[in-house]
Amino acid sequence: MIGQAAKEKEKQMREQLSLYNAVGGEVINMPTHLAFDDVKSCDGNLCDNLKSSDVNARRTSVPVSVKQQAVRLYCMIQRAAEEKELVQSEIESNVHLYCNEHSGL
Repeated sequence: MIGQAAKEKEKQMREQLSLYNAVGGEVINMPTHLAFDDVKSCDGNLCDNLKSSDVNARRTSVPVSVKQQAVRLYCMIQRAAEEKELVQSEIESNVHLYCNEHSGL
């Protein structure tokens, strides 16, 4: 029973570790890539850094990759709005053209 629980916790730790490594970017006082051996016990340098670091500073920091993605999404939304305006004006122009052609018949 305890062995099964330990295996489940190890699996969860590995999943969270892979998510952390996938994010990338800089986090205050944290390495950009961690191995399972770095986090599996509290005797390593990582735990010492976590204990001595300012916890609030780590919580408020946003990884660079998240900031970059936010900027990309914002630019994409702005470009979509521009495209929408262009398509709308093109539709209006085509409607006027067809109305003029129809009235000329």
